[in-house]
Amino acid sequence: MTGARYRKAGVDIEAGEAAVGLLRTGAGLDTNAFAQGVAADDVDPSVRTLATTDGVGTKTLLAASLGRLDGLGADLVNHCVNDLLAAGGRPRMFLDYIGLHRTDPGTVAMLVHGMRRACVESGCELVGGETAEMPDVYRPGTFELVGTLIGTVHADDALPRRDRMKSGNLLVGLTSSGPHTNGYTLIRSVVEDRDLNLSVEPGGASWADALLAPHRSYAAHAAALRAEGLAPAGIAHITGGGFQGNVGRLLPDGVGAVVDTAAWRPPAVFRQLVEWSGMLRDEAYRVFNMGIGLVLALPSDQARSAVDLLGDACIMGRLEPGSGVRLE
Repeated sequence: MTGARYRKAGVDIEAGEAAVGLLRTGAGLDTNAFAQGVAADDVDPSVRTLATTDGVGTKTLLAASLGRLDGLGADLVNHCVNDLLAAGGRPRMFLDYIGLHRTDPGTVAMLVHGMRRACVESGCELVGGETAEMPDVYRPGTFELVGTLIGTVHADDALPRRDRMKSGNLLVGLTSSGPHTNGYTLIRSVVEDRDLNLSVEPGGASWADALLAPHRSYAAHAAALRAEGLAPAGIAHITGGGFQGNVGRLLPDGVGAVVDTAAWRPPAVFRQLVEWSGMLRDEAYRVFNMGIGLVLALPSDQARSAVDLLGDACIMGRLEPGSGVRLE
């Protein structure tokens, strides 16, 4: 049981994974996919329509408590964009759902404006959504933010390509902007009685700024890789479940992944959260992204080219014979 501290804060990773397992075995769903697709183009059936949905989670509670909601729209869109990129897709259109105790027009407008900006930056359109006022469901002062992103992918570009994921491939990590949209139930419990106006480290950002930094979009990185002919065999978006859960979703039978935790230094916000919470290493890398938001699996020559091209990236692991994800 590796999620003891997170479970104590209120989130049981093992229970969530068990539920996903039941969906896979009982409903026949491909729960390893970051986005699902169907052939929906009568002119070119090799073009598949993709869809993915997610939410901002309890980061909304922290943002509301600090009166800083402006980054949440980008959080929502960019989380979904990165899931779509992990399926090899390109984002096309986005729809949102905002559920509130009471409708505050200013709050709704701020959230939607943030979504629209993020959509423009990632090359998709915000085409609509739903606002629901449900005082019997949501507590006063709370709201829920969820979105669905539709995209497309050509069959030749669909990911993961498990036939190309082989021992000797390298893992390239792209830096995150912070905790993104995961682990906030634990984060909120850890910082509950702390002054978030203080700096995380001398001369650095405040805790409020570091914890509310919007979820980063990697759409521009994916476009740059395509332009240079660099084709990952798999992409893992490091969200709930961390490295073990998300890199593990990519792996074919007989192939394991090694994450070299010495390949990068986690930013101070993660180091301090881990220290304050008393988490063990395995749980920390399962709950948080620890400074790496996206992981690409590439042949060794392409991996080094990708690091040189992208700049804010590092080689942070490898594939080897075996199974699962091992931290070293």
